[in-house]
Amino acid sequence: MKDLEKALFWYKLFEKSAKYEGEKKYVSFILPKITSEMNSEQVNRVEEKVQKWLPSPEDCKPRDLW
Repeated sequence: MKDLEKALFWYKLFEKSAKYEGEKKYVSFILPKITSEMNSEQVNRVEEKVQKWLPSPEDCKPRDLW
């Protein structure tokens, strides 16, 4: 079973933070595919969640990747 609302939520957050052209191109390709399988009520519900979303403080700390 697909959880389109969850997928849309995470891709909308990804869209907000996309910096590189490849990321922007990918998200502009995938979002219409997801929303085409959803009704407007579902999309609106996700949009509201995205607007209210705040990262948890531990997710905002710099990471030592190298």
